[in-house]
Amino acid sequence: MYDVVHQNAPANISNLFTFVSNVHSYNTRSSASKNLYTQFSRTNMQKNSLSRVGVRLWNKIPEDLRKMPKIKFKKKLRSLLFNNLEKLGYNAEISNLDFS
Repeated sequence: MYDVVHQNAPANISNLFTFVSNVHSYNTRSSASKNLYTQFSRTNMQKNSLSRVGVRLWNKIPEDLRKMPKIKFKKKLRSLLFNNLEKLGYNAEISNLDFS
């Protein structure tokens, strides 16, 4: 999603997404913060597709985080996700992992 928004994704993937600011001409908080437009989904298959789930996840990421350079963005997002998992009680101890 980062690459789509920053115009680094292949055209066939980028064409799946539209900015809110391209959907209508009036200024809203969504369009000002470079949110992506959430398309209506009639079926569960559409609701669970990259073009729908990716938009919902991207729009939930704080705006200041989305504006960071890619390397900092990835580190900060990873840290944020692990901190949220830890708050929910999901701890991943290396000694507890079973790869057999």
